[in-house]
Amino acid sequence: MWRTIHPSYKRANKHMLAIYCMNTALYILVKGYYIFRNKQKARKWAAMTTEERLEYLANTTDRGNKRLDFRFQD
Repeated sequence: MWRTIHPSYKRANKHMLAIYCMNTALYILVKGYYIFRNKQKARKWAAMTTEERLEYLANTTDRGNKRLDFRFQD
């Protein structure tokens, strides 16, 4: 009869679990950072008057995610 030998891959499974945990933690940290940045921008934008907002939109040299009216995806 043939004997079947199954490798256990314990070391590889530990490494994969560590990578999964690291990625999960990194996702949570990045998500928190983007929420924090959105709140900062929202506070600055809300503190501006309508005239200041229109002037900002017309004269800003900020581009992309540096603009105050840009929000990261929630």
